[in-house]
Amino acid sequence: MAGLNLSSFAQITDIPHALQYVAGTFAAIVTFVLALYWRRFAWPEPIEWLVLIFCLITMGLWSTFKDASIANAVVLFFPLLGSIWPTFDGVRRDPFKETSLAWWVWTAAFAVNLLNNVLSWNDKWMSVINPIVLLVCHGSIAWLSRKARKQRFPTP
Repeated sequence: MAGLNLSSFAQITDIPHALQYVAGTFAAIVTFVLALYWRRFAWPEPIEWLVLIFCLITMGLWSTFKDASIANAVVLFFPLLGSIWPTFDGVRRDPFKETSLAWWVWTAAFAVNLLNNVLSWNDKWMSVINPIVLLVCHGSIAWLSRKARKQRFPTP
């Protein structure tokens, strides 16, 4: 995703929109480096390989059709929802699997992203659909891993 964001900088003419993608790319790279540093990085699961394939397909679609909306729709509805499901299901079953703070930070980031896109509306539906779906997905995991819910579960 960081690579897809990075390739979009050249096509963004609005500074606030560009900054949100710069921040997202930076956060993704920092997360990856920290996972390597803390040795929490494992060989990708089959679903993660599928997500990578879809991301490569979207880059090809974007390059071919010169339209980021098509690439965003493919990324949003297949790899993103497919890749977030195992985390959602895991934290639904066991709220101790995740720490809610990071998920609340990402939820707030997507809320700002959504607000920015609404305030600078340009009749592109994907500019609001994408942050809405991401806000709901990340917010759901944050909500399921919150401290009040953890207190109702037995300590692992």
